[in-house]
Amino acid sequence: MSILRRALFMAAKRAAADPRVQQKAQLVLREEVMPRAQEFGERARPKVEKAQRRIKMAAGDLEWKLTDARDDD
Repeated sequence: MSILRRALFMAAKRAAADPRVQQKAQLVLREEVMPRAQEFGERARPKVEKAQRRIKMAAGDLEWKLTDARDDD
């Protein structure tokens, strides 16, 4: 491992153990990351539900075609 990489790793390890850094990380997570993730989830929900309905319809169509093809044999 290069000297620079090792120094960066050790600095990151020390920073992660610092209670002030942990407190700041929790604050950023609570005030910035979580609200953005919730907003994204709310905006994405209709598209996910639409995709789910389309997949179920496609599966139903495929099942019907396979059953119909089996009956023709």
